[in-house]
Amino acid sequence: MAKWEVLEVGCSVVLAKDSKPVCEFLGNADLAEIARKLNAFDEMLAALKEITYQAVSWHRFHEGCEHVKCDAICASIPACERAVANAEAANV
Repeated sequence: MAKWEVLEVGCSVVLAKDSKPVCEFLGNADLAEIARKLNAFDEMLAALKEITYQAVSWHRFHEGCEHVKCDAICASIPACERAVANAEAANV
């Protein structure tokens, strides 16, 4: 999993991913807070991928079964898959 951090370089502050500079800031941006949120983003994306995988597995297991009907978990699969795809497309 990627590690986001804040690096001070001369008069500017750099946001880095795995110690590689991603963007540079001049000014008072709260980069430590941004780095914390980006680290949380990576963890939440990993959790959402696992939840989506489990939901799809559950759906495939009971699909076509007359005793178990689709529920809110099954209904959430498309939204979860879209969210993962969008996050991965936007992930630096």
